Amino acid sequence: MARRAPAGAKFAEPVWDYDHTLGISITGGFVYHGAACPDLEGKYLFADYAMGQVWALEPDGDKPVGLERIKHIATAPTVVAMIRQPRNDDVL
Repeated sequence: MARRAPAGAKFAEPVWDYDHTLGISITGGFVYHGAACPDLEGKYLFADYAMGQVWALEPDGDKPVGLERIKHIATAPTVVAMIRQPRNDDVL
């Protein structure tokens, strides 16, 4: 049985999507405001759990983002979560 969205629910289109050659399981993140990596200030950090890729996305409001606004910043065996250090907003 198909479920309906709650009355008044609003949905936003993704600002970026990628081909499955790059990844298959986005691990959501947060907008970076830490001090350790000033070049990441204001960028949305996220990863792909299955491929271990970590990216920084430079938002452009709610407009779709082109590849020129995405920066690959790391590769790890697996990325389970993207969280910030509560004391200083740096990445844990």
